[in-house]
Amino acid sequence: MATKYYIEALTTVHEDNYEQGELDYIQEYMTEDIETAETEKQAVHNFVDKHLYQSIDHNSKLAYEYNILVDKDNIQLTPTEIKKWREGDMIAYNSHTQLRVYKMIETEGSEDARDY
Repeated sequence: MATKYYIEALTTVHEDNYEQGELDYIQEYMTEDIETAETEKQAVHNFVDKHLYQSIDHNSKLAYEYNILVDKDNIQLTPTEIKKWREGDMIAYNSHTQLRVYKMIETEGSEDARDY
């Protein structure tokens, strides 16, 4: 049976250098939504695909916190771009995301998601 999950993601972005590591703070943003899914893992998968446009390993343990390298448009780097970054030919950013997942429980008389 499908369950509703309220999910929020806090993402912090820093410039990242292969030699020097994490550098200057760039931005921070919050994303939130309600996902309906059979499992919590599927709800997180749907949320990340729909709102964060990032790829995380959905076959491993459920990721509630992860880091990926992105470009200036917050798009995940390709293997070719990672090679350029390692060689110092491209600026990349570390996108650190923390997810919070809440299982929603319907209350008596609830009519929409705000009543859960």
